[in-house]
Amino acid sequence: MSRQYEQPPAMTIDPEHAYRAIIHTERGDIVLRLMADVAPLTVNNFVFLACNGFYDGLTFHRVIHSPPFMIQGGDPDGTGTGGPGYKLKAEFNDMKHDKGVLSMARTNDPNSGPNRSSDVGATRPSGGATH
Repeated sequence: MSRQYEQPPAMTIDPEHAYRAIIHTERGDIVLRLMADVAPLTVNNFVFLACNGFYDGLTFHRVIHSPPFMIQGGDPDGTGTGGPGYKLKAEFNDMKHDKGVLSMARTNDPNSGPNRSSDVGATRPSGGATH
């Protein structure tokens, strides 16, 4: 399976719909509530990549165990510098990066996501990092 695409996916989600995703890890599942009403392009991107197996078998390439706890993954290269082959427009909002928040990583270029390390940078609701 190729993990590279020429352009971002067409919008196929309903921004008014509530989406959920589950990341299965060797240490348990992480349940995600995807906020399509806040970041429709980012959620659409995550849903597209997940449904096409982009994340299957990938590891968390960055795990921070001391506060603030954080995990980062979604990079097929496993280095934090890979991605699906395209850039996605930034969707800035007023949400804070508090415990349990899922964000898309990017470089200093606001429209560089998800080419740096795609999509998953979050803390676990219990406060402990998972990998």
